[in-house]
This record gives sequence, C-alpha cells and structure tokens, in this order.
Amino acid sequence: MGGQREHNKGPVIAGADSDGLSIDTVRHILWDWDLVTNVIRWSEEGPAAATYGVPEGPLPPSWWEERIHPDDRQRVMEQLGAAVATGERFSATYRLRRANGSWAQVYAQAVVIPGLAGEAVRMVGSLQDHSDRHEAIAALRERESQLATIFGQAMIGIMHLSPDGRVLMVNNRMCEILGRSEGQVRSERFTDWTHPDDLKSNLRLLAKQAKAAEPCMIEKRYVHPDGTMVWCSVHLSFVGSAGAVTGIIVVAEDITARREAEIELARQKALLQNVVDSVSDLIFVKAADGKFILTNRALEENCGLLTGRRTSDAFAQDLVRGLEVVDAEVISSGQPREVEEVIPVKGSPRLFDTVLVPWVKDGAPAGVIGVSRDITDRKAAESALRESELLYRSVLQASADCIKIISLDGRIELMNEPGLCTMEIAVPEDIVGAEWAALWPDGGREAATQAVARASAGHVARFTGFCPTAKGTPKWWDVVVSPMNDEDGRIVRLLAISRDITLSRQTAEKLRWTSEHDGLTELPNRKTFQARLQGATIRAMESGEMVGLLLMDLDHFKHVNDTLGHSAGDHLLTIFAKRLTSSVRARDFVARLGGDEFAVILEGVKEEEDLIRAGQSILARLQAPISVDGRAISAGASIGGALFPRDASTAQELFNNADMALYSLKAAGRGGTKMFHNHMRQHAQNVASQLSLARVALSEESVIPNYQPKIDLRTGEVAGFEALLRWRHPRFGIQLPETVAEAFKDYELASRIGDLMQRKVVRDLRRWEDRGFVPGPVSINAAPAEFLRDDYAERLLKIIANAGVSPRALEVEVTEHVFFDRASEFVARALKALHEAGVRIALDDFGTGYSSLSHLRDFPVDVVKIDHSFISKMIEEPEIGAIVSAVIDLARSLGIDVVGEGVETEQQRDVLASKGCSFGQGYLFGRAAEADEVQLLLRRVQAAA
Repeated sequence: MGGQREHNKGPVIAGADSDGLSIDTVRHILWDWDLVTNVIRWSEEGPAAATYGVPEGPLPPSWWEERIHPDDRQRVMEQLGAAVATGERFSATYRLRRANGSWAQVYAQAVVIPGLAGEAVRMVGSLQDHSDRHEAIAALRERESQLATIFGQAMIGIMHLSPDGRVLMVNNRMCEILGRSEGQVRSERFTDWTHPDDLKSNLRLLAKQAKAAEPCMIEKRYVHPDGTMVWCSVHLSFVGSAGAVTGIIVVAEDITARREAEIELARQKALLQNVVDSVSDLIFVKAADGKFILTNRALEENCGLLTGRRTSDAFAQDLVRGLEVVDAEVISSGQPREVEEVIPVKGSPRLFDTVLVPWVKDGAPAGVIGVSRDITDRKAAESALRESELLYRSVLQASADCIKIISLDGRIELMNEPGLCTMEIAVPEDIVGAEWAALWPDGGREAATQAVARASAGHVARFTGFCPTAKGTPKWWDVVVSPMNDEDGRIVRLLAISRDITLSRQTAEKLRWTSEHDGLTELPNRKTFQARLQGATIRAMESGEMVGLLLMDLDHFKHVNDTLGHSAGDHLLTIFAKRLTSSVRARDFVARLGGDEFAVILEGVKEEEDLIRAGQSILARLQAPISVDGRAISAGASIGGALFPRDASTAQELFNNADMALYSLKAAGRGGTKMFHNHMRQHAQNVASQLSLARVALSEESVIPNYQPKIDLRTGEVAGFEALLRWRHPRFGIQLPETVAEAFKDYELASRIGDLMQRKVVRDLRRWEDRGFVPGPVSINAAPAEFLRDDYAERLLKIIANAGVSPRALEVEVTEHVFFDRASEFVARALKALHEAGVRIALDDFGTGYSSLSHLRDFPVDVVKIDHSFISKMIEEPEIGAIVSAVIDLARSLGIDVVGEGVETEQQRDVLASKGCSFGQGYLFGRAAEADEVQLLLRRVQAAA
C-alpha cells in the first residue's frame, strides 16, 4: 500500500483543484500527508515555499506543528484530528512562522482521501497567506474607531443626509445647533429647520451643487422649535459623483456671535479655529515608511483616497522628495515643523501652510501628524484627531486656544503650549495636577465648577468668565467643557477649550460707551440723558424727593464758530464741559445734548434756591476766559431750570419746562439762570388758535385722508399706503396737520380727529375692495393722547368690523413718544389687543432720539420706519449710513419689516435696497393723494399685472 500511495502522489496533487484546493504555487503551498507513514510532502518550488523555508523531501507533521503559533496550535491540531476522524473537509485560519521568524496569517484547507476500506489514508491540502487581508481589516477597524471619535467629539455639527433629505447620521453638536434631540432631528428633514427666508435659495443651491456633486459653503439660518434663530456657516459635500449623488455631508459651525459682532472686528480676529470645530483643513497621520494611516474627508475630497497608500504612490516625485525630507526631520528630531508647500487639489496647485508634529506610539516615534491649511483663500479651522492622549497632545499644539485635558475630579492633566503661553505659565509642571476651578477668581469659580459637573454628566457646558493669567494680566474667556469618551462610551476625561475674548469684550465695551457718550466732550449724550432723567423722576416719585433740571446754551457760540472756525468751537466746548463737570456735585449728572446744549440733573434738591445756587456756581466757574489760538474768549452761558414734581409730572414735561425757561431767558437777553414759571407759556395763544381750527375741522367733517404709497424695494410694486391727515380750511383750502398740531396733544380733540380719520380710511378701504382692488395694508397714525381713555383698540376694531374690512388690511403707526407718556400702560394694552386681532403695528420715526431697543422687545412691533432725517444723510455721512444698516439688520433679525421714509432720489432707493430694507416711502414714489386718485393708481397696477 505504501508503494501504491507513493505512486499516486503526483496525480493527487495535480488533481487538488478538482476538490476546491488552489494550485497557485506562487501564492500557495500544496501538501500531501500520508496518514499511514505519517509523513508530509510539501511543494518545494516557488516563492511561497521559500517564504516558510520548506526543506526538501518528506517531513514529519511535527515540523508543521512546531511552526504554528502557540496560541493557535491546540485549536488547529484538534480541527485537523477531527477532519481525519470524520473524513470531513478541513479548513482553518491561524498564524504560521515564516523563515525570517515573522508570523503570517494563513488559511489552510484540505480533503481526506479514503482507502479501499473507507479508512482515511491520505490528506491533501494547501496553505494560503492572508496577511495582507488581515492587516487591511485591522487598519479599517482602527480608522473606523478614529473617525467615530472625531465624529462624536467634534465641536462642530456634522450630519449625513440621504439624497432626499432624510437624516442618516448626526452628532451631538449638530443636535445642539438645531435645538432638537437626535430623535427629533432624525424624524424631520432639513427644510423643517431652515429659516423660511433662506429655504428657497438653499434648495436651489442644493439642487445645483448636487447635480454636479460639487461641494459648497454657505451661511444660513436654522430655526429652533421655540423660534430661536441660529446663524451657521454650513459646508456641504456630496457622496457620489455628478448625477449619482448617494449622500450629503453637512458640516455646520455656529457663527451667530460673529454675525452679531462688528464686521471690522470680525476681520481683525484671525485666531485659529478650534481644532475640533473645523474640518476644512487637510489632516493626516503618516507612518515612518510614508504610508497614510489616517486622512480626513477634506484631504480625500481634494487629493483622493490616500489611506493605505504611500506618499510616493499619490504625488509627483518632485513634491514627494520635499515631503519626505521634512517628515524625516520631524521623526528624527522629535520637534514640530511648519512649512509652506504646494499641494495639488483636484489637479490645481494650491498653497498650504502645513504643521507637522511627531506621532508617538508606544513611547517611540512612529510617524508624523500633519495639518495643512489652504492659505490661498482664507484660513480655516483644524479638524481634531483624538486617537489617544498622546495624539491629542501633538495635535493640540496647532491651536491658538487654551486647551486642557481635565480629569473627572476636576484636575488639569494636560494644557497645550499656546494655552501655557496665553496664561503666562512658565512650565507645564506649574499647572498639571492643579484643580481647574480653583484657578478662577470668586466671580467665575462657581461657573467653572458647574461646567465640570455638567460635562462629567455627559453634557457640553459653556460659560463666559473673567480669570487673570498667572502673572495677573486680566483676561476674559469663552469656555466650552465637553466629555471625552473611551471606546465603550464611558466618560473618562473632560476637554476644556478656553478662547481669549478680552479684545472683543473691550471693543464691545468701547462701542457701548461710544453709543452713550459724546465723542468730543466725553460727556453722556442725549440718549443717555433721557434715560437718566426718566430714572431720576421715577426715583423721586418713589422717595418723595425733588429733582432739578438745568438746561444751558453757550452764549454766542455760533459767533465763535463763524469767526475762529470749528476747531476753536470744539475747543471751547471741551473746556466748557470740563468746567461744568467740576462746578457741580459728584452725584449730579452732566450731559451734552448736542451743539452747544448741555444739561445737569440734580437729584435730592430741597428747593428752588438749590437750583439757582447751582446755576450761579456754574456761571462763576465759566467766567474765567478760555484761550483759543492765543486769544482769550469769555464763555458765558444761559441756564433754564425746572423742578420735579413742582413744575412737571413727567420727565418729558420737566425737560420741556426747563427748555421753556431757557427760551424765555434767551428771549429776554442772554446770561444768568432762570427758573420755570407758568406765565412763561407764551405759545398759549398759538395753541388756542390751533385747537380752535381743529374744532372747526371736526364740526364740518372737513378731514380728508390722503394716501402716500409704500413701495416694495425688491419688486417696485405698491405694497400699501400711509393715510396722511389733510383738512380743508373754509378760506385757505387744503391744510397740513401742522396747522392743528396742538390738537393731537388734547385727549378729546385727538380722539375725535382720530375717530373721523379712521372711519374715512376704513370707508375708502371698503370701497376699493368692493371694486376688486387690494391696496395692501393701509397705515393710520395714532397720537399718544388717543390712548388716554384706554379703549383705543376696541373703538378701532368696532369701526373695522362694522365696515366688514379685514383687520389685516390696516396698520397702526405710533411714535416712540407714546411709550414715554403717562398712558404707556394703555398703549401697551391697546397695541397687544390690536396685534392679536390681526392689525399690524408700525413704530414710526425710529432712531430720532427716543429710540429704545426695549420697545422692540416689549411691544408687538411688526414694522419699523426709519425717519427721513437718516435717509437724507445716510449717503453723505458714513455714521448715519452705519446706523441705518444697524437698524435694518436688527429689525430683520427680529423678523420685523423695515420702511425707509422720505426717499426722494434713485440713489437713496438703491442704497436702502442694498442694505436689505424691505420697503420705501417718499416723493420718489409718489406724493400723498386723495382716495379717487389712489383708485386710479390701483386700476393701472391691476391692468399692468
């Protein structure tokens, strides 16, 4: 039998393929085991046999067994014995020692050949080297782990969408940005989060870019379920190719703060973005042999799939030589390097700033970690790689923020080098092991402690606080603390990222100070004065004390400007302001109201004599001549005063009466101090005349609404009208409302004129609608006095209902004066009732000196109208233009329409449109006209449509 088996050896090996065994001797080894003689013959030719050092001639099974890895040996031999005993096919994967002593991952398979009696007499099989496949699978798993860590810990929002907009994957930060739980995000589509004003353009851009599979970046708004809006910089990239997109990758960064900050300030902030917040940089990890271990999506999209390939496989040789030289220097020196290099991006050369740091693994340099930033366009933030604490330590050196790794008990384990520098800490040993919260002063320690507790519980915490450096340099910080998880999802450490916002806070504080003070004299300005006066009168009412107000003008100031020039006038104002401040009590409030007008608020005065003495003290202090360009100028002043509550019941009335006293003094001859008395009301006769005319207009019902169109600046179409009061004088014809202006301060007359005006406007609306015309909302002006009876809303809504007109066809315009009047409570109630009924509310003359952002917060404002005084100056005066832009941006961010009043030129219209103003009104578009002319206009508009 032995000779027979020997005779059959060749045919059995040659026929092995018929049993499913490979005969590729280049990659495989064939073997034939004679189970009777217990010897194995191995194929002795080819590279595979040489790899394992197979000797010539038959070999005992022990030769094979000894070369199986000890951890695999028992299992393989048991499987082999079972196959011989049962006659079943043998297959196994295990490690086999090569001739050079290394281990190969092999796959063995064999079949049992029975003898004549059915017993197993022979086994024929093959060995296949699977090492490459095993290494590839291991590398893939490592990459998946690394990418999962980056995805989960990223401080920018990342989301994977299907082509139809369904959410496939989303990280925690994206859920925070959208203000929704992961379940809510997955149950919705991106159209549910996108701001309505952005949706149309977003869909159009998405369709265009998806068709070509071209990435893009946009700035857009997301809306939380509670209506809160978040501005984000969103980077879209597409999985797939043009015409065959299979997925969409969305990377979003919350830029709300940046959008709200000053544009100039934003340009100056060139700080590196948080390593975790950015993915637009090219990030990679390379082994010492040049093989890419890890690449980020940006690198793959720009340079192709590099993982598993070497530098020489992917780039031109002239570029490879430079890259390998720098890599070798970093590995050998153990020091980071920063170089500028040209990297081909989609075939086009781009200049990158690359930071290389050593990748340390198991205590020895294993390669390099690189972050390449495209500096041909703009700097972008770096993406974080968090494979291990040592990998963090290397990558973190590229960030300009102060980044710390904190243990769960709140102690610092690691701080990056830029953080040490910013905190003015000499060496890491001075900070490592310290309790992080204890480093904060009392004002910020509690916030830091709570942030650690919140992050330890699995949440991201954020706060802003003050903490000086180690050398006492004052610093303000924006701090984000987030949990760091291991592979099992357990929180093992905390990541704290602190950004130095000292400069931005100082700039914001400077801007706030500038908005509240006069730039020349550095005294509080008119806006601040009004708020202070309002507060002083309220405090006086609560305490029962008196408040004194002194208003003053410089005597002959215009003469100084005209004869010596404006620089001399500015110098005079500056000296006057200093002398005025030094001549009153420290608790008194001094302000410049504009031009040569100044004011002093004196709280806690006892009697009129206190104000007179204060005025005399001021005048005495001003008697000393002021030197201007070598000339001595006498700076005299005229002062008018009034007491609250003796002379007035409101802050505005107190101001008016002090101003009346000043006017009376100046009319009688300048110089000195004069207190208000009732007999100064010289304009009483004029008031009486105007009230008489108003009664005539009411008795004859000669009030005639005139309508001025409001135009949509985007389309040029008529968007509505403002009803303006005109009345017909029996002798002098059509008159403007200024001729009866005092009537609007009288409750009875203002109410009656308002009722008559409302009835006529609603009647015109009804007539236009019956003829098929839709004029858009028609606005009616409401005087403060009309609200005094506290039934303004009910009366207007009744008129609307009786006429059968929709409340949405009407708009009520009020100025900010109504909020300072004693009927402000009635105003608030009326506006709320009208708004809830569907009547739109417009805030007229916004920005004319009584503006308060709290009005936009506390009252239901739908429209803001920018006063014509700003529109007329916004082109020639950049400061006015900036104010107009700010008002438009503020209103748009609050969802409020904006109307520019007094538009008289094409240039003004174009500038308003470019700033984002929705509507315009003024002589450029048409003067106010009576109802019949408006009907003709509406007919022409309808015919043109």
